[in-house]
Amino acid sequence: MSMSLLAFSAVCACLGTVLAVGAIVLEMRGLLHSKGHGYLLAVGLGSALLGFRAFVVREPSFLILEAIKTLAAFSAVLLPRRPLISELLLDVEAL
Repeated sequence: MSMSLLAFSAVCACLGTVLAVGAIVLEMRGLLHSKGHGYLLAVGLGSALLGFRAFVVREPSFLILEAIKTLAAFSAVLLPRRPLISELLLDVEAL
């Protein structure tokens, strides 16, 4: 028996919720760091799955929210930024 797209998106939403909320709970318990790759990947993937559900059920405001969270999380992993203090120290050393 094949699963309908609506049912599949519901499963994705459940998995996405577990990933995103699980990462937040683990961060609150001190087991993950909010800027660590594990946390960011869990939140990003969870948000992507929730965004897929929002797309299927035609919920544009939730889709936009989840798309922004997904892009923010994945961009933080793929394009890490040096802390501001490091940039300032490098500028001072260059003088």
